[in-house]
Amino acid sequence: MRNTTLWDETGRLKGLSGRDKAERKIAMKARQILTTLTDTTRFERVLRILLVLNVFDAVLTLIWVETGIATEANPLMAGALEGSPLGFMVIKMTLVALCVGLIWRLRDRLAARAAMIPAALLYAFVAGGHVGYALVLATTESYRLVEGFQAVGALLG
Repeated sequence: MRNTTLWDETGRLKGLSGRDKAERKIAMKARQILTTLTDTTRFERVLRILLVLNVFDAVLTLIWVETGIATEANPLMAGALEGSPLGFMVIKMTLVALCVGLIWRLRDRLAARAAMIPAALLYAFVAGGHVGYALVLATTESYRLVEGFQAVGALLG
């Protein structure tokens, strides 16, 4: 909510005296941050990136698990993966899509916009781990990457 002492009815910053320049600067920065968080184009872009990173995470998790390189860290998803790799993909895609849909539906609320920040950071961290691990494998055991892609292709195809 805006501090009504700083903004007039039109949403413009009220004129402040020369000695209040610091207050004006703080108010302008607060307005800039609020505008950034409510920019619909940027918000939509981040939500789309979350969906893409989810697919990326799911496919690479399947590759690592099917080749025996790694295990699923999430115990709930590990159970789904043990049951069926295709079921794992469906559950993972559905859950994340529902969360993104909920955030989109509540997009006018600042809390919804703030909720996407930790999700985006988490997926960026996970994707970075996948890429880093793939680079290590590509330079040391590239045959395992090929086996992983073949295994996932067979499971999903």
